[in-house]
Amino acid sequence: MKTATYSKGSLLIAILSIPLSFFYFLLLRYVLPANFFFDNSTIRKTMHVSAKLNDYTHAGDFYEFFGFNGNTPFIYEIIFSTIIFFIFTVFLIFILKIDLNNVFYLAFYCLSFIFFGPFFSMISKDLIVFVFMLATFLFFQNRFYVPIFFIITGIYTIEFRKYWALTLCLTFILVFVMKISKKYFFRKIMLIQIFYLIAISFVYKLMTHSFISHTRMSVNQFRLDGNNARTMTQNPFVATNIVKDILNTIYNFINLFVPIDGLGSVNEIAYYIWLYAMLYLIWKVYKTTGNYRGHTLFYLLFLISFVFTQSLFEPDMGSAFRHQLAVSLFLPFILIKYHNDHLYLQAKEGH
Repeated sequence: MKTATYSKGSLLIAILSIPLSFFYFLLLRYVLPANFFFDNSTIRKTMHVSAKLNDYTHAGDFYEFFGFNGNTPFIYEIIFSTIIFFIFTVFLIFILKIDLNNVFYLAFYCLSFIFFGPFFSMISKDLIVFVFMLATFLFFQNRFYVPIFFIITGIYTIEFRKYWALTLCLTFILVFVMKISKKYFFRKIMLIQIFYLIAISFVYKLMTHSFISHTRMSVNQFRLDGNNARTMTQNPFVATNIVKDILNTIYNFINLFVPIDGLGSVNEIAYYIWLYAMLYLIWKVYKTTGNYRGHTLFYLLFLISFVFTQSLFEPDMGSAFRHQLAVSLFLPFILIKYHNDHLYLQAKEGH
């Protein structure tokens, strides 16, 4: 007896995902507004630049490795993204053993398909994140998954986004604390995260003689166009001291869960739809299983750490959604697998 097995229906969906994703991504190329292609155009301009000035030039190197250049026809980007999404589908079916014949599972797969297109169907920094995360999850069933995860994400951190070091450091702290005791799980996580954010604010102030909330606002001064202003995260206080700086960060963290700034765009609405769907699934599985363990617990701790780090730096909710989606698109299926495994063990013990 197995917890789940791939069916002919799942295999058919995997095959159909190739033409469906290709034409869906192609359509999006013509209907999405210009701001969706800011990363795309910037990365193309930085290709073949010898000086490694920022994460855009490093992103250009990544895509050059796969044969892209500044003049590559966009159709090849769509083919590349189609292949990545197909690998993602294969991962779900053959590694996680998700049966896409199940209507509930298929619904989450379709939601992932819809959200994948606008953000990952082109050359972008976020597609690189997704590729690296997909690489880690190919080892999800391996007992060395955690060290492999840290190695792969560590490489990404060094090459592309240095601030990911904060997320990985906080993940390590949470894993260590949870190994000692899982009692008061959510309360301990919340307390650790708050102290961590306060500590980072103090350290940042000591090192730079500036406030971390200023970093977020400085990014907002260089948005692509006026439309982006609709989802910008505003500091409620002028950061003239460390207390107001910390309050700005806490405000931004709350805004990641509750739209206290309002809903400024379709992107923002989509973000909260995805977020609440994931929170519901996390609660539902926890209610059924009574706990989280192993690799699933580790992944959840990483996501929690990632969201807390977002509260420090994210300049707008559109960026928050793109960045969060790249690491959380796997979440519903990881939770489904954990739930299925739990039911299987219960049935086995019952016999």
